[in-house]
Formats: sequence, C-alpha cells, structure tokens
Amino acid sequence: IAKEFSSIEIVGETELKISFNRPLPNVFDLFEETSIVDKDTYANREDGSEVIGTGPYKFTSWTPGAEIVLERYEGYRDADAAKIDTIRHAIIKGPPAIVAALRSGRAQIAFNLVARIAQTLKADPGYDIHSGGGAIFPLGLNTTVPPFDNKEVRQAIGFAIDRERINAQVFAGTGTPTALFWNPSEAGYSEELANRYAYDPEKAKSMIEAAGAAGSKITLIIPAIPPNRATAEIVQNNLKAVGLEAEVTVLDVPTYDKRQVAGDLDQAFILIHGLVGYSSSTLLSAAPSLREGNPSKFWTEEYQSLREQLDAASEAERPAALTALSEYMIDEAFSLAVVQGATQTVISKKVKGAVLSARGHLLLGGASLAK
Repeated sequence: IAKEFSSIEIVGETELKISFNRPLPNVFDLFEETSIVDKDTYANREDGSEVIGTGPYKFTSWTPGAEIVLERYEGYRDADAAKIDTIRHAIIKGPPAIVAALRSGRAQIAFNLVARIAQTLKADPGYDIHSGGGAIFPLGLNTTVPPFDNKEVRQAIGFAIDRERINAQVFAGTGTPTALFWNPSEAGYSEELANRYAYDPEKAKSMIEAAGAAGSKITLIIPAIPPNRATAEIVQNNLKAVGLEAEVTVLDVPTYDKRQVAGDLDQAFILIHGLVGYSSSTLLSAAPSLREGNPSKFWTEEYQSLREQLDAASEAERPAALTALSEYMIDEAFSLAVVQGATQTVISKKVKGAVLSARGHLLLGGASLAK
C-alpha cells in the first residue's frame, strides 16, 4: 500500500497530506498496522536497548524467552490513557500452561488461544472470550492440471466440503463457514454467494461423474499447522465420499511458505492466511491465494478487470463492485474459503476497558484493573 504513495506533505504539527498513484481504498489497513517509532533510535530495537514508540506505556525490559515489561509513561500527552502501573507480557508456551496461568491469577489476558482451549474457559464467570482478527482457511485448486482444469469439477468440490462440520470440530463453532474471503461486515459481502456451495455430496458426486473425473487421485498439500491438519482429515473424507481419492502431504511450514509464494503447491492445497479483518482490497493484494502468481495458477483478463474496478470504485460503488467480483470468483471456484477462524483472546473480568481492534490488536488505552 505504502508503495503507492507518490508524496507526503507535512501541512502542520497535526496534519499531513498523502498523495496516491492510484485509488487506495485500503489505506486505513496500512495505518492500523503501522507502528510509529523514533527514527533516531530505531536501529537499537533489535537488541532491546532502545524501544521508543508513541504510546501511553514505555518499554522497560525484555528477558528473551521469558517476558517483556512495560510501565506507565508519566509524560504521555493524555494523562488518563494509562491507568495500569506495570504490564508484564509473559511468554508462556503451551495451552495447558497458559490456562494454568489464567486460573492461578498469574495472567489476566491470554492471546491467540486455539478455539477448543479458549472454550474451556467460556463457562467460567471470571473471564470473557473476545474474537478479533484470525485466519482464513481456503481450499485452492490448480486450474492447469486434471481434474481441476475442468471448472465443473472445481465447482463440485465446493459442494463436497462440509464447512459446518469443519467449523464445529476444528474451530469449536467459533469460526464463520463461508466460501468468500471477505469480512462478513464489509459492504457488498453476499450471504447468498457465501453459501452458494452448501454441503451437497450427492450433487458433487453427480457433477464429478458427469465430468468423467470419478476415481481421480488427488494430492492435497498442507502445512504442518494443527488447524490445517484437522481440516485436511475432514476434506479427505469429503472427497472420498464423492468419488475422489485424496492423499494428504504435510510439509514443514518454511517449505510450505516457500512453495506457496512461488505458486507451486501441486493439485490441491489448504492454505492459511492470517488476514481476517482486512478490507477486500488488501486481501486481493496480500493473500497468496488471490494475488497474481497464486498457486491455483488462475489469472484472467476478466479477473484482473474486476479487481481493478473494485479498487477504483467510489464508496457508493464498492458494494456492487465487490459483489460482481465475488460472483466471478465463486463461479470459477479456483480458491474457495472454507472457514474464517477467529483469534480467541481470553480477558479476566478484573480487567476493565480493554478492547480488541478488528485485526485482533489489544488496545489498553483507558484500561484498568479492578481492586
């Protein structure tokens, strides 16, 4: 996004003007992810000797592998923003140890818990479970090799996947089963398109047989990440039920990432994109499943044109532009989301005023601890 800035003009102490090379409807995604730091000491952040930002808490110490300590910054511009004297960010490995830290009172907030673990605390009246950010889990198909060079087979796969079961078993019912990548709250998100491929194994089997693809052997590649493994087991059974033989290959994450970026993941693959909460324009440029060079090897003039129309659309035009792009992507079925899994953050009710941003960032300005 920032590469599309043509100039930045400082207008005054509290105002600047940014000019773009092209329309940038997702510029606020950049702002949410941009840390404001001291340029003169930035090089010293690596060893922790100087970590200087602009927030109401100051960096005090870092013990690698153990904890990061922040303290209230008395010189902050808003004296009421920091109500907590000290924040200790403990680095605790493993869900059981994290839950134990919460229950013992050692920790009041726990980040990025898998849904199954977070839900064990749901019935506890001392905690709230917040969802923010998360990951999209798409099933991608290589459109240049059989049987997925046939659009009807790709569409059949859409009907073969039991998204509701995946959400229930893998994400403890906390995710959003959908064939779309977009945030359901974004204008132009279509529930009809999101559910176009409702689970219908009989229809999927009939379409695969009509396309002459019954009995095809499929290689399904996944990264060695627990939700992908669990999702792949269900997908493998779903494909078997409609007449396809899927063999799952698990790659270590660095190898998988390298092949994903190179667009080389064989016939079929289940990816993971930690991009929930971003706008559709950011997803189109950032998600490996959707950008040019994607592992599905799908890139047409119509797809490119619809993407460009979305970026160039005015605020009033965006919903229709997003719906048009979604309709095309759903029809081509080169990469279909399976579930949008929400990141789970557990917060003790002793913490008042802590909130999560759409991207799952914890905001503690104004937060306090009950006595």
